[in-house]
Amino acid sequence: MEWIFGPASGFCSDLKTIQGSVSSLRFVGSGGDYRKDSITLFSGTYFQEKEEFFVESAKHVLLVGSVKSLIITGTSGWTVYSQEDYTGDAFCIIPKASTNFAPEFVPDVKSFSIPHGAIKSLKKGCS
Repeated sequence: MEWIFGPASGFCSDLKTIQGSVSSLRFVGSGGDYRKDSITLFSGTYFQEKEEFFVESAKHVLLVGSVKSLIITGTSGWTVYSQEDYTGDAFCIIPKASTNFAPEFVPDVKSFSIPHGAIKSLKKGCS
């Protein structure tokens, strides 16, 4: 699997290195600045199916009961909770330090010992 990221303006790739093996592309993060802190939740593993995008904390997510993967942009960590209103089990996901603001890809939340569908609220930062 290849990841492509870069500034929204002036970034271009012809995808020749993965020609014939890509069926779709998906944009994540803030359209104005790829370095801005954000989290995008997906209802399928490997960033598939429905998505929900956040730049601020949320007492509940619309994808309740179905989050299976996520992508974090920027440098801030996010705390995800197993219940609404920032309650229940909490887990902090911190992006790896990167000089080029590489996103943190979590193709399956189970890799962080988070059960599928267990993310019901989230806070920017680690609490």
